[in-house]
Amino acid sequence: LRSLLNRTAEARRPPLPTTHSSDMVRLAHSAVY
Repeated sequence: LRSLLNRTAEARRPPLPTTHSSDMVRLAHSAVY
């Protein structure tokens, strides 16, 4: 699951602003943990 989340996050990082990217990262971490 980590690999998939990382790939999706990287793919959605450039188009989305820093604020949204941080939120996505937080959501990903919360899902992992």
